[in-house]
Amino acid sequence: MSEKTKEKTYPCAAVNCDRDVTATESVRFSSVHETALKWAKALGLEKYKPSSRICLAHFDLDEDFIQGDNGFRRIKKDAEPTKNLPTVSHFVF
Repeated sequence: MSEKTKEKTYPCAAVNCDRDVTATESVRFSSVHETALKWAKALGLEKYKPSSRICLAHFDLDEDFIQGDNGFRRIKKDAEPTKNLPTVSHFVF
């Protein structure tokens, strides 16, 4: 019998979000620095790591993603987290 491989999970980087999500249930921070700073502010983060993941619960799936011909979703370049955001921000300018 083969043992099932458990898919790796990642904690959502958003403040007060306790979701652990897989790679297909999340996105990495934007590689564009200015966009990443906007995301961090919206998610209540003082700092962020480019490798951090944000769960899809913080995005509008209809507005922020493009469905490819292969069935995979791709985040739009201008997408920003707008849902289930923390009420208090710890971001420092």
